[in-house]
Amino acid sequence: MRPMFLASLVFVSATAACIANGDGDTDRGAQEVTCPTSISAWSAGTAYRAGAIVAYRSAIYRCIQGHTAIDSWTPEAAASLWERVACSSTSAPPPPPAPGCGDAGVSTPADTGTGGSSDTGTPPTPPPPPPSSAKTELAPYFYSWGWGNTSYPFTSLVDMKSKSGLTSATIAFVLADGTCKATRDIQDHAADVKAFVAGGGRLKASFGGANGTYLESACGDSDSLAKAVSDFVSETGITDLDFDVEQAPSMTADVNKKRAAALAKVQKEKGVRVAFTLPCAPRDKWDTPGGLSAAGLDVVAAAVNAGIDISHVNLMTMDYGGYYSSGKAMGDLAISAATDTVTQLRKLLPSLSESAAWAKIGITPMIGQNDVSSEIFTLADAKTVAAFAKSKGVGLLAFWAINRDQPGSGSLGLYSQAQTKTFAFTEAFRGAF
Repeated sequence: MRPMFLASLVFVSATAACIANGDGDTDRGAQEVTCPTSISAWSAGTAYRAGAIVAYRSAIYRCIQGHTAIDSWTPEAAASLWERVACSSTSAPPPPPAPGCGDAGVSTPADTGTGGSSDTGTPPTPPPPPPSSAKTELAPYFYSWGWGNTSYPFTSLVDMKSKSGLTSATIAFVLADGTCKATRDIQDHAADVKAFVAGGGRLKASFGGANGTYLESACGDSDSLAKAVSDFVSETGITDLDFDVEQAPSMTADVNKKRAAALAKVQKEKGVRVAFTLPCAPRDKWDTPGGLSAAGLDVVAAAVNAGIDISHVNLMTMDYGGYYSSGKAMGDLAISAATDTVTQLRKLLPSLSESAAWAKIGITPMIGQNDVSSEIFTLADAKTVAAFAKSKGVGLLAFWAINRDQPGSGSLGLYSQAQTKTFAFTEAFRGAF
C-alpha cells in the first residue's frame, strides 16, 4: 500500500484492456492512436517526451508537451501536458493491470516523524492461528515508524491496546535493508511486541507496500529469500505474515515463482500463515466484473501452485478514481470488489465452498479522506462494510491506518479528516464482532 499524495507507480484496471484494444466503450470520444507493445504506468519524477504513451488509473494518455512529471501533474489533472487516447492497435498487449481498489493512503516517515526508544528483548511465542470457524478478525495497520511518536493517539502497541481495546494489528511495512535481510523496525521494539502478545494480542507483519525495495527483489533466489523471511520470524516471533505485492517489478512470473517457492519452504518449516494484500477493482458503471487484476491473480496462482495454504487475500479498497467512485458510496464499492474476488478465488481453488472463500477474503479501506479528493470513506461506510463482513463471514477487516483514527484537518498521514472523536472508525468496525 502507498500514498497517492507521494505517488509513484500507478496501474490500470482490467477495464483498461478494453480501452487499449478498442473493444469496449469505456473511453468514448478519445482519439485512437497506435500504442507501443508495452505501456508503462505514469510515474512522478520521470522525464516524458511529447508522444509518450502511459497508463494512469483506468485510462491511456499521450504526452502532448515534454516535461518531467511531478506528483500534482497527473495525466488526469494536467490537460496541458496529457491527452486521453484509446489504442487502435490490437497487437499490443493490455497495459499493466491495476489496483482499482487503489493504493493505500500511506504516510511516510517524512510526513510523521519517528521517535521513541528502541526496545530489545526475547521475541514472544505467538499464539496459535485462529480456527477456520473464527469470527472476522479486525487487524488495522500500525505504522512501523509510529513507535514513540506523540502525534498519534498512542505511542506503542501496548498503548494502542489500552486506549482502543484492539487486540490485533498489522505492522507495516517490512522491507529489504539494502541487502537480502529484513528491516528491523519490529525487532528494535521487541519488548513492546512481547508485551502486546503476552497481554492476549495478535500481530501480523506486512512485507512490501508501494515504496522501498521488497525482499523478493533484494534476494537473488528462493533459498536466500526463504532464509531472510525465516530469520525475521525467528527474531520477532511473528508467524502471521502478509505480503503486500503492488510494485510492478515484483509481480512478474519469475518473482512470483521465487516468492512462492520461498514462502512454501518457510510455511513447511515454521508453520507460518501466508496472506497477500493485492490490487483489485469494483465493478464500473457498465457493470464490468471487478476483483483482482490479472497480475494479482498471477501472484495468488503462483502461491497455490507452490502448495502454499493462503490464509487471506486482502483487498485494497480505496483510491478508486472518479471512473469508479463517482456517485457511489465507498462501502458499496468495497463490497463490489470483494464479491467478485470470491468468484475468482473459487475458480482458482475449485474445492472452496462459498463460505470458505469468504473466510479467505480481507477488506482494507482507507478510513476517512482518501488520497483521491472526491472520495471519503465515512463512518457509515465502515458500518456497512462491517455488517456485510459479519453476514458473509469475511475473514479479515483492516484499515489504513489505526494511527489515523483521530479527528483533525492536517496531514492525511495523521488524521482521517472524517470523525469527531478518536477511534470512531475502530468502534464502527466492531459491528463485525
